[in-house]
Amino acid sequence: MGYTARLHSARTGAADAWATGAPQRRLHPALAPLVTLLLCTSLPAIARSPMPSPTEQVPIAAAKEIQGDRPKGQIHATPFRQKTTPLKQVSPNNGRYFFERGLERLQNGDFSGAIEDFDATLARLETESSTTRNDGSVITPALVYYNRGNAYLQLRAVKAAQDNYDRAIELNPDFTHAYINRGVTRRAAGDFDGAIADYDRAITLNPNDADTYYNRANVYRIQGNWDGAIADYGKALDLKPDYANAYINRAVIYHQQGNLDAALGDIGAALAINDQLPEAFYNRGLIRSEQQENLGAIADFTQVLTLQPRNARAHVKRGIIYHRLRKYDAARRDYDQAIAINDKLAEAYNMRGLSKVAQGKLSLAINDYNAAIRINPDYTNAYVNRGIAYHRSKAYSKAIADYTSAINLDGKSASAFHLRGLSFQASGNSGQAIPNFTQAIALRQDYADPHVNRAIAYWAQQARGGDRDRFRQLASQDLATAQQIYERQGNEAGLATVARVRSQFQR
Repeated sequence: MGYTARLHSARTGAADAWATGAPQRRLHPALAPLVTLLLCTSLPAIARSPMPSPTEQVPIAAAKEIQGDRPKGQIHATPFRQKTTPLKQVSPNNGRYFFERGLERLQNGDFSGAIEDFDATLARLETESSTTRNDGSVITPALVYYNRGNAYLQLRAVKAAQDNYDRAIELNPDFTHAYINRGVTRRAAGDFDGAIADYDRAITLNPNDADTYYNRANVYRIQGNWDGAIADYGKALDLKPDYANAYINRAVIYHQQGNLDAALGDIGAALAINDQLPEAFYNRGLIRSEQQENLGAIADFTQVLTLQPRNARAHVKRGIIYHRLRKYDAARRDYDQAIAINDKLAEAYNMRGLSKVAQGKLSLAINDYNAAIRINPDYTNAYVNRGIAYHRSKAYSKAIADYTSAINLDGKSASAFHLRGLSFQASGNSGQAIPNFTQAIALRQDYADPHVNRAIAYWAQQARGGDRDRFRQLASQDLATAQQIYERQGNEAGLATVARVRSQFQR
């Protein structure tokens, strides 16, 4: 008679953590192991249900709470540093009047009105011999194009903004701020090399502008040039020691490199400058979560939500910690809040599904995984977790289909092969299970669980009248290997499982 399915409390790092988007760090350990029902051998099989990584489904440029680029001033440009001239001091209907009103509208957030006024300014500059401001500076077409570009940039009309900066630079090749802001538009359009070229030119023209180094560092980070990014954030901080955003973004890189002490140091420095920075608390929460400082992580994500009540991702991150602490109701409340804020956040559905599985609500969990997959058809983690729910529901063919989908998306996932092997094994097909366990072992040399399960599959093969001596020898070798791995890991639960399986073999 077979064993009934049950959960063990032992935890190991045996399973893969699952990425949810573009290349990201994998942070979290596995959930408790899943014990499956073996129909043919009466021997327990083990698997580690993967815990999804808390990183977001966004490009790596924004994988954590990153402060964005800093375009230069909306009103002035090198060498023009003057303030807006009051309109009452300007005669109406000439170029100066429309320029000053355009600046005023730009400053007050009326970006479309500002564009109209800069259009009118350019039209009048074609006929006016010279247009000057109160301080004697000349209103040049380059300056108007620059500010019109700023208005388009505020409206997120990136191409139109870039076209205006192009024109400003054509008219004034030494227009530092235009290079900086064009770099912002190029970065937004994905032209990273072009953005770097613009920031290089701006630094040549003015090597003492902290924002230029900061913006170039952001592009270096996207490109994976972490050393270049760290150097530029450092230069920005040399020029502007209270540059909190530079500390936050450098901390993210240190975190990605695994240098958690340096990351925490930079976040502490940012908070010393400004203790109301949600991005700093968010990133510290991620690090504390990784370090298993659960209460500290909850406090940080709670602070994020105090400052940004509609931060859906902070709800998800806090929910993950509550889940880890087995406070499933609290976790589900956070996931519910995240979904209420953003019903397109696949990670929230995936994590809510995990909480429902933990409470034995398999059909409801499957509904959540379905939603996650509808939102993101390439969500490897959701396929794996839905496969686990199907497996626990004894819908093995559906579980196998989901693990296959996960493998098609990530062919290097040892856990997906292992789990698929378990579903084949549970459905009585140990012949198909063995190559899946073998592939899992090939992908991860320190993964003991598939050794145990392959041993069980080998034993099932000999019980069916195969080459008994060979299959028994293979089973014995796998158990010995699993025991060695568990011993190195200090995994007492795994060692107990090996002893239990070996005892079954000897009966």
